[in-house]
Amino acid sequence: MNHSFRRSRAYNGKVEKRMRSLELPVGKIQEQLENMLTLTLGKNPSNIRRPRELIGEPNWKKVSILFLGTLKRYVSNRARPEGSIAEAYILKECITFCSMYLDGIETVHNRRERNEDSGECSKGLTVFTQTTRPTGCRRIDGELSDELRDIAHWYLLYNTLELESYLEEHKNLLHTPNGEDITQIQRREFPKWFKERMNSLRVNGSPETTDQLWALANGPNLLVKEYS
Repeated sequence: MNHSFRRSRAYNGKVEKRMRSLELPVGKIQEQLENMLTLTLGKNPSNIRRPRELIGEPNWKKVSILFLGTLKRYVSNRARPEGSIAEAYILKECITFCSMYLDGIETVHNRRERNEDSGECSKGLTVFTQTTRPTGCRRIDGELSDELRDIAHWYLLYNTLELESYLEEHKNLLHTPNGEDITQIQRREFPKWFKERMNSLRVNGSPETTDQLWALANGPNLLVKEYS
């Protein structure tokens, strides 16, 4: 009876006869979604490979803040913010799920990239099949620092699908100290181990060391093309 809305001029004094809207706690909604075993929500199910970070772990605090901002935009009824968020989130996931099975209609899963790179894709390792389109004006050729070269080299080695067996083999050879991350140890030692392995096999004439695999093991060139 003492609600601020009743003291407002917009209140006409009539008895409210509408039924109260259903309130579902977030935990209950999450439990119902987890019980739907045949339904996959979120990103395209074909993208089964977990993306790897360049350096360390992601900033979960920043990710949480951005996600909360997305949820805040779902609120259409300020009197029932939890219900608005739950309804809008489920609606978005349902639309995303249904759009995966639509033919002849442009969706977020089948539309062309906004910044499509041109060029012909070469065959071989996945890292060499990517095409790029430089932007801006080309400046004089620059030179990478050893730190940037090592970061770029490790990123390529760690994210190349064809090298997962080598990464797993090297991991089994390591003796991990207590409390130290195995990924950080591999970041320091795997490039050298992989380079020595490929060079040794190439000297012995092993067919395992293809030209692309050997080039990937020896790392990128320090001379690069810079664009403004």
